[in-house]
Amino acid sequence: MYSFQKEIFFFILCTLFLNATKLYSQERDIKFHHITVDEGLSSNTVNCIIRDSRGFIWIASENGVGRYDGYSFTNFRQENDSITISSNITYVIFEDAEEQLWVGSERGLDLYNRELDRFDKHFFQGIPVRAIYQDRKKQLWVGSDDGLYLFDNGKFIKPFKEIFNAKDFIYNTIPSIIEDRQGNLWIGSSNGAYLYEHKTKTIKHFLHSNTEAHSLSENSTRKIVEDKKGRIWISTYGGGLNLYQPTTNDFKVFKYDRRDPRGISSDLIPTLWVNEDGRLWIGTDGRGIDIFDPETNTFHHVVHSPYNSKSLNNNVIRSISSDKRGGVWVGTYNGGVNFFNQNAEAFFHYKVPTINGNSSITSFAEERNGNLWIGTDGGGLCYFNRVTGQFENYYHEEHNVNSLSDNRVLSLLLDDAGTLWIGTYLGGISRYFPKQRKFIRYKAGDGSGLSDNIIWTLLLDHKRRILAGTNWGLNIFDSEKQKFTYLDINNSNLSNNMIRSLYEDDKQRLWIGTQAGLNLLEKPYSAFAVIKSDQQQEKGLSNHWIRTINQDHAGNIWIGTFSGGLNLFDEASSTFQSFSERDGLPDNIISGILGDNNNNLWVSTGRGLACMNGNNKTFKSYTVSDGLQDYQFNINACFKTQRGEFLFGGNNGFTLFVPEVINQVDSNQYPPQVAFTGFKIFNKEVVPGGEGSPLKMQVNETENISLDYDQSMLTFEFAALNFIQPEKNQYAYRLHGFEDEWNVVGNQRSATYTNLDPGKYTFQVRASNNDGVWNNEGTLLKITIRPPFWGTWWFKTFLALLGFTVALTILNIIRKRIREKIKINKLIAELELKALIAQMNPHFIFNCLTSIQELIVVDKQEEAMHYLHQFSKLLRTVLQSSDKNYIPLDEELTLLELYLELESMRFDKEFHYKINVDDAIDTEEIVIPSFLLQPFVENALWHGLMHKKGDRNLSVSFRLESESILLCTINDNGIGREVASKIKKQRVKTYQSMGIKIIRERMSLMKKQDAAFDLRIIDEKDPQGNAAGTTVIVRLPLKVSPEVKAAEIELDALSRETQISLQDRKTP
Repeated sequence: MYSFQKEIFFFILCTLFLNATKLYSQERDIKFHHITVDEGLSSNTVNCIIRDSRGFIWIASENGVGRYDGYSFTNFRQENDSITISSNITYVIFEDAEEQLWVGSERGLDLYNRELDRFDKHFFQGIPVRAIYQDRKKQLWVGSDDGLYLFDNGKFIKPFKEIFNAKDFIYNTIPSIIEDRQGNLWIGSSNGAYLYEHKTKTIKHFLHSNTEAHSLSENSTRKIVEDKKGRIWISTYGGGLNLYQPTTNDFKVFKYDRRDPRGISSDLIPTLWVNEDGRLWIGTDGRGIDIFDPETNTFHHVVHSPYNSKSLNNNVIRSISSDKRGGVWVGTYNGGVNFFNQNAEAFFHYKVPTINGNSSITSFAEERNGNLWIGTDGGGLCYFNRVTGQFENYYHEEHNVNSLSDNRVLSLLLDDAGTLWIGTYLGGISRYFPKQRKFIRYKAGDGSGLSDNIIWTLLLDHKRRILAGTNWGLNIFDSEKQKFTYLDINNSNLSNNMIRSLYEDDKQRLWIGTQAGLNLLEKPYSAFAVIKSDQQQEKGLSNHWIRTINQDHAGNIWIGTFSGGLNLFDEASSTFQSFSERDGLPDNIISGILGDNNNNLWVSTGRGLACMNGNNKTFKSYTVSDGLQDYQFNINACFKTQRGEFLFGGNNGFTLFVPEVINQVDSNQYPPQVAFTGFKIFNKEVVPGGEGSPLKMQVNETENISLDYDQSMLTFEFAALNFIQPEKNQYAYRLHGFEDEWNVVGNQRSATYTNLDPGKYTFQVRASNNDGVWNNEGTLLKITIRPPFWGTWWFKTFLALLGFTVALTILNIIRKRIREKIKINKLIAELELKALIAQMNPHFIFNCLTSIQELIVVDKQEEAMHYLHQFSKLLRTVLQSSDKNYIPLDEELTLLELYLELESMRFDKEFHYKINVDDAIDTEEIVIPSFLLQPFVENALWHGLMHKKGDRNLSVSFRLESESILLCTINDNGIGREVASKIKKQRVKTYQSMGIKIIRERMSLMKKQDAAFDLRIIDEKDPQGNAAGTTVIVRLPLKVSPEVKAAEIELDALSRETQISLQDRKTP
């Protein structure tokens, strides 16, 4: 047996109240959150804590000043320069009405530069400053080790120099200054307390006197406060607490008396604080916090407990203050900050002391006096005396048969005689007699009749019998025979031997939960009604592995299963209504069930605790962040005490709460202030005021930021300044000008944007607190990204002017080219007219008419008529094509055929000619320039063939060089150009043909329009090098006649319409 002494834990352990509901509706235990150097605090010794106008928490410690946003710290330390605090040992922080922040330290007074986030104004160099206060007239008072100072017209003066410069005391320290509701100034010093009466302009000095019972109890005063009723309280270091009594001008003293456990716990009181309901919080040096209720004149003690992880973590208190949002902040010596919110968190986590540190709780039992028996999984049995605060532990001793049979306790039960029954894992049942302080054991095989040594559950039924659920059936203890009998699957219709839960309802029916079904035994108790899970049954049991059974305040039977969730038994229809994760349960593995007086159901699971509203059957879940011992709870480790407390045990101790208190806890109705905590460009923190920095002041004080175009990757960091479960704060942001929709990002506290275009943006962020109350106004930051010089208005104006100039220049060039084109087209037209005029050589026309005349004279009428017909046809073809720039190739071929036929008839067929057209050429589709080829044919005939002796041959051929080029080749086997030129020069009078010259000029002009036009003339030679004729190659771009193009378009459209029509017909 081992004993551990624990300090009495605040109001929950109090037994003076008559009922639990009244107790917990008036007083609640205090659950602290601890903030230490592990969380970034600069020192665990904290002297002062305030919340500033921006919502940040500022902490003065013995290693600098820290600013806290609920997630992390920004710490300010002395660095031997003019822009940091004067000393790392800081005593006090104060924000005045102008939102200026002052810090008093061991070496003076420092003023915070909020814009540049530094301390760059310093006063009282080398003099410790311990108190700062601003009165209603906005006069700033400073208490130092050199007396009292007043800030007046930009400088500090000593208004009561004759008093605080007195030489009859060694210390001149002033740690506290306040103004009471009458406008009087109270000054606490190392030499008593002073009262400056505003109306009379007089000062009263209160000192301790050994001869006066109601004098100040001690001269070393530490803190002066005024409560809601205007009473003045003065704490001293060594003399306890003093209440000023104005009618008698003396004090009522509260001093430590070890005989009075409900009196003040210490005379060493460094600090005081008055809460909203008028109670006085007293911070002691070594005895924690005393909370004094002036109405009842009682003190309640809040101290560190090694068994409660959320208790005060250090008993030496340096400061207590409020954040005016329900939060109480306690600064300690070497314990950091303890934070408590009066309107939140009513779950309390206890860890039971054991010799091996195992604090997995499996079971509870309560004595009539309210003391608890607690079973652990491997840590033995623990007895908790809730009056004295003492824990006693009981363990298995290998060689002691009168000790606990096994340290793995599964179930506990107190019978009517006060005997404790202990079900163990593999150790059977131990029975403890408190008066004799000894154990006896019942084990399988020892003659006791116990069927198995694993005892999952114990029950005292209406017949006052002890029932034990084991791994081998149901055991029933016969108190007369002091033996067990049992029911199993062999001697009864029990569905399964592994019994995990026993429950007797208000109708004296026995419910047995096994790993293979639910068993119900009711009058006349002859056989079990077995209920198993049936997936085919719509309203059947959701799972046949039963873990826990209980009855709620309304008499409903609830069944907790393994992986099947929660089941409500319907008495009328003998059916079940099941509830699972889909309905809001945190987990489908149910460990324990308790019903409260308001018809709510509390359910422990494998993933936290849930409360079901009995009226609408909705769930609210609680997790570790709400104060639970762990997410996972042990099977049937649930218990309701006589006080109305609910206990749920798990792997890390047990959770204690009162349901009525949980329901009374106010939600956090304060929308959080939102602050910017950082600004980065390309993931590098931007320091305000630095060289080239876009921040002229710290980001949270900045309204506009102007950036260069290449500073386009921005990260904004922000925080909701809600300190109650800050991990539950939620955020939403948007960059207006880039996006319209809000990004709801959960608890993410940063936003990054990349590749932002130059322009104006507004970054907006809003946040909610832990209870989902949103600050929809939030905060914002305006961003201007300057364009590069080429994106500025003046550069754009320059570009516009330049563009206008260039456009004018281009326009002039285009106009010039258009004029040139018009000129070229005019020339082409003129040349085409000349070509028409020159088309028919006058000699050719004259000779044709002469030939016709001769045929008529010699009476060759038919030949003359044919000649005349072909001649007129040729002239008609020429005239019809005279108004066209391009004619179809077949018309050009017709013209050539007619011309060559007439010339052949006139020369009596003295030459041979042929015209070849490639089969791939569609002569009707392709068009060529009009009157382009005939002059070359005429030239070949007259100058190449007519002077030649022997065979005279002329060929004209057309072929495709490519899909876009047409080649026309005119070849004769005449005398060649050189000989023809000599003959021409020998003539006295010659007709000068202009056809070839005009054609050359036309080709040159057309080549300017399209480089595909080309003309080549080749002089042919025989093997001996003599002239063998001439070849003319004309290269033309392939063009299709407009009529053909229109026909193709119309045909294509018709084809598409036909396809659509066919598809429509196929569609059913």
